[in-house]
Amino acid sequence: MRLRLIAVLALAPVWCAAVPRPAEWVPMRWPWSDVQSLDLLAGTPINCLLLSTYPESFVSAASSRGLVTLAILTPSGDVVAAARRALGAKVTGLVLEGEFPEGTAAGVREAAAGVNKAAAGVNKAAAGVNKAAAGENKAEAGLNTAPAGVNEAAAGVNTAAAGVNTAPAGVNKAAAGENKAAAGAPVIELTARNRLLLGSNSPLGSNSPLVSNRPVVGTHQVVGTNQGVWPGISIDENGAKKSGPTASVWIDTNTGFLRSVRVSVQKEAPDTAVWIANEPPARMAVTGSRYLQAVADAAISGARWVLALDEDFAGRLAKRDAAALGDWKRIARLLSYFEQHPEWRGMQEAGKLALVQDPGKGGLLSGGILDMIAVKHTPVRPIARQQLTPAALAGATMAVNVDGDALTAEQKEVLRGFTRGGGTLLTGPPGWKDPTPAGGSITLEKAELERLNDIWHDVNSMVGRRNMGVRLFNVSSMLSNYLASEDGKSAVLHLVNYSDYPVENVTVHYLGNYRHATLLTPEGDDRKLEVFETDEGLGVDLDKVSVCATVRLEQ
Repeated sequence: MRLRLIAVLALAPVWCAAVPRPAEWVPMRWPWSDVQSLDLLAGTPINCLLLSTYPESFVSAASSRGLVTLAILTPSGDVVAAARRALGAKVTGLVLEGEFPEGTAAGVREAAAGVNKAAAGVNKAAAGVNKAAAGENKAEAGLNTAPAGVNEAAAGVNTAAAGVNTAPAGVNKAAAGENKAAAGAPVIELTARNRLLLGSNSPLGSNSPLVSNRPVVGTHQVVGTNQGVWPGISIDENGAKKSGPTASVWIDTNTGFLRSVRVSVQKEAPDTAVWIANEPPARMAVTGSRYLQAVADAAISGARWVLALDEDFAGRLAKRDAAALGDWKRIARLLSYFEQHPEWRGMQEAGKLALVQDPGKGGLLSGGILDMIAVKHTPVRPIARQQLTPAALAGATMAVNVDGDALTAEQKEVLRGFTRGGGTLLTGPPGWKDPTPAGGSITLEKAELERLNDIWHDVNSMVGRRNMGVRLFNVSSMLSNYLASEDGKSAVLHLVNYSDYPVENVTVHYLGNYRHATLLTPEGDDRKLEVFETDEGLGVDLDKVSVCATVRLEQ
């Protein structure tokens, strides 16, 4: 009897740690496969490792630390067979990176489901053995009809046996928990932007805001792409800083695209995580500050950059090089800064200017109209065309409709109601269409960019020097994002500095009755700010912004 119970214990899997929800995953492409490398994660919020190689010993060690492990599958070879091998190594889930033939994702999901069904069968069998063992103990209890002294001794033996049976029952509960997690094992897709099922790219048609024939959003709550520009101040071939159509220093950023995606998915599935998984440019010396800019560029937009290290940095970090460890700690500190404030991801885009755009067309671009407006530090609220309602425009005083011909009759009526209520509306020039990325491109071609200039100049003229929620001064190398709580009682202004030196003497003018202001920084030197009156509202001064800072405003 005791041998049988030991056999069941040996068969039952052990659930070492609770797996966090996908919305809580802090992802990184892990470049090593030795168990000792996991020590680098101590003191960091990183809890999700994307693996190109996944030895079972490494996966087991990662799982014992409560880490999520995701095997990266690419479109080469037999992808379904590769998925089965990865699942056999006991990874938490799979990542399909790239563009796969039709039906591949479904085949991978089916393979994952098959593994989970087999595991469920083993646990059912184990549960059956425990029931049998429990029945045997009951039978033994019924045979105890000897004199009282003997019965007391027998009762003691049966109590011990019952205790043994309780242990496997507990193991089965843990195993059941593991299978419950495994049943929802994620298959996440990191695909090209133009394959994201948003807006007009939705299989249900151009007026569906966000739907999918695969669980990109929903069960697994992650939507992601591996395409992105490398954030930072754009430099031309002669080493000079580029200026864009706005005549300001041009900053390469993914914020416009990420904000468009986030707004699109937030209404449909508020817990959805947005990932951008572009890697550092090849043959480029990436400084520590550029990694910080990449993290912050995504984070201020409510998304997560899938942290990826260039070969040189990864090599130095593996050797525990002092300078590399210093940069690693700074990266971890910045990640922790945003992860300590999950409420920021639930806040709404604020500002008095609304931009109506298709998230499946112009919203997929970096360097489009949304980024042009953001570079001028005008708070702009992106609205997916398919989600255009009077409620979506509430609080806005100006709106830009990029593609008027694409609107339905109902959507046009919403904008007419907006103007009847006193709002100012700017519509794209006659014949203008919301630009659609060509092929796998994520930026505009020169001809399209020149056409976009017409809209940009009209927007700039319409806004002028008006305060659309926030006005910033002395911030030429910075981008910002202005968010407000649903009840409007608090707001945050995120600031990211894309230069390699701190920016000093930043001034913020803002609308709203926010009489209390606090400066928050990754370095932890938070402090109250003195609020002063301005002609248009209130204001605060910031002495210095290193890489990233947040001004928290409260009534």
